[in-house]
Amino acid sequence: MNRSSKETEEQSATSEQLQAMQALVDEHTRALFQAEKLASMGLLAAGVAHEIKNPVGFISTNLEILDEYIHSYQGVLVQMLTLIASLKTASK
Repeated sequence: MNRSSKETEEQSATSEQLQAMQALVDEHTRALFQAEKLASMGLLAAGVAHEIKNPVGFISTNLEILDEYIHSYQGVLVQMLTLIASLKTASK
C-alpha cells in the first residue's frame, strides 16, 4: 500500500466514525427532546388537575355546610309551621 492509499483508508475510517458519532448524538438529541415533551405534558396535566380539583373542593366543602344549614332551618321551619297551626286553632 502506498501512503495516499493508507491516508485515504484512515480518512474513510475517521469519516465513518464521525458519522456514527453524529448519528448517536442525533439519536440522543431526539430522545432528550421527547423526554422534555413528556415532562411538559406531565406538568400541564398536573396543572389542569389542580385547577379542576380546587373548584370541586370548594363546592364540595360548601355543599356540606349548606346541608348543615338546611337541616337547621328545617327544624326552625317545622317549629314555625307548628306555631302557626296552633295560633290558627287557638283563634277559632
